[in-house]
Amino acid sequence: MAFMREAQIEGPVLNDGRWGGYLIWTVWPRSQIFVDSRHHLDAEMWRVFLASQSPHLRPGAMDHAFRRWGVELA
Repeated sequence: MAFMREAQIEGPVLNDGRWGGYLIWTVWPRSQIFVDSRHHLDAEMWRVFLASQSPHLRPGAMDHAFRRWGVELA
């Protein structure tokens, strides 16, 4: 998070859900966090989130998140 602040990185982030609350606490509102696993995700978001955790599915999941929700960082 120190790096994100120092580099002035902003925008939507596709993240590991386990870190959602921490990321929101540290970088919001400069960056919008894709998933906070404490909250409800719709079916499409769950598919992208789960695929982003798998190395061979991650590139497609990231492409989908970039196109669909304007995610800029993962």
